[in-house]
Amino acid sequence: MLSRFGRHLRVRAVLPFQKPTSSPLQHAMSTMRSSLSHEERTSLEPRSSAKEAVILSRIEQINVTIRLLRLTPVDPGHAIKFLPGQWLDVFIPSRPKAGGFTITSTPEDASPTNGDATSRTPYLELAVQRSDNPPAQWLWRPEGEILGQRLVVRAGGSFVWPPPVGVGVGTGGEEEVVVERLVLVAGGVGIKIMDAVARAQDSGVRFRMFLTGIEEEALASATGLPADVTVGRITERDLWNALGPVEGREKTVCYVCGPPQMTDGFVGVLKRQEGMDARRVLCEKWW
Repeated sequence: MLSRFGRHLRVRAVLPFQKPTSSPLQHAMSTMRSSLSHEERTSLEPRSSAKEAVILSRIEQINVTIRLLRLTPVDPGHAIKFLPGQWLDVFIPSRPKAGGFTITSTPEDASPTNGDATSRTPYLELAVQRSDNPPAQWLWRPEGEILGQRLVVRAGGSFVWPPPVGVGVGTGGEEEVVVERLVLVAGGVGIKIMDAVARAQDSGVRFRMFLTGIEEEALASATGLPADVTVGRITERDLWNALGPVEGREKTVCYVCGPPQMTDGFVGVLKRQEGMDARRVLCEKWW
């Protein structure tokens, strides 16, 4: 996954991130949220009005807990539209409720190409973590049982790049959000979400990425992550430095995505920094 980035890499590998201790109330709220279905947890999130028919055309085993699934449109000439950072509602045969899974491909991957020598079938790629969630269990069946099956999907989520209008950054027009500095913080499955966001970022944006909870073999194969990437333990000073000068933070946007305690901790650190508007610290919470 990491080797997909095509830019200069400078990695500073340090000690693993230490999770903060959660309170009993936080634990209870997290447990309650995790008992809800994906559709219930994300009922207030924006969604596409269109449901798309796709074929499960490829399964790649990343490790013992993560599968990458490739979905191709039933109509290969049709583009399925979404924004980097969004997830898919995936409707499984015979299952009443959809599952929600991270999109790890880019919008360009989902668009048909011209009929030339380099043409390819458009596709969506999903990261699916093994769990006791019924849709995930179905997608973790043996390949022979599910490969070639027809599914229905729908894009959704507000954790997107470019950031939505109204996040509090300086704008060059009603529909344009100006971002001069982008800080991404990711851990666990959130790393795959940030993969898609990072690959879509504009070359003119000053970019900094922090990854924690990444496996050693994945780090060893990282050959081209963009800009300056910190892998491992992330300190408050790291984040403070990444935000840049206080007087320029009105055009800084931060994205945080990872396990619950990690996300809550880093979001809190970033929001309380001088010059940072809380609306410019975006986070994804699927639990």
